[in-house]
Amino acid sequence: MLLTDAEIARLIDERKPALDAVAFLHAFARSAPVRGHRRTTRSVVGESGSRFDVHLRQGVFSPYDFSVILAYLPPHGTELILRRHNGRGHPHRNKLERDTVDRDAFHIHFATERYQLAGLSIDGFAEPTTAFSDLATALDAMLVAGGFEPPPQRSLWP
Repeated sequence: MLLTDAEIARLIDERKPALDAVAFLHAFARSAPVRGHRRTTRSVVGESGSRFDVHLRQGVFSPYDFSVILAYLPPHGTELILRRHNGRGHPHRNKLERDTVDRDAFHIHFATERYQLAGLSIDGFAEPTTAFSDLATALDAMLVAGGFEPPPQRSLWP
């Protein structure tokens, strides 16, 4: 399945219900490591009926080895990664541009039509970012960028 840039933008912008980031991170912290990583997922349905997963993954030995992924689940076929917020500690090479994101840079992978047309991974293009500095801030940035409703305001008073 090929997604155009317009379809990718529509899916990312599709309004999604609020996701309780604190509860998500607590559940993640309690998850059992498998092959050196903790992982957990939350599924949501957007206002147009599109299905999405938000995946968290973090290395047990390095807190900067993480990914926060927004994936689209088409009605038929496998999930497509629309956006991925990655930690630092590894370089990323943009194959079409022939440039590299430095290993010390946090970076964001973006789904693009042109990478798909070139037979590459839909989210093969990445740019360095200062929008986050750890897993929690990467999740917050994803919820804002991914079209999620802001969580309801919590009062400290009953």
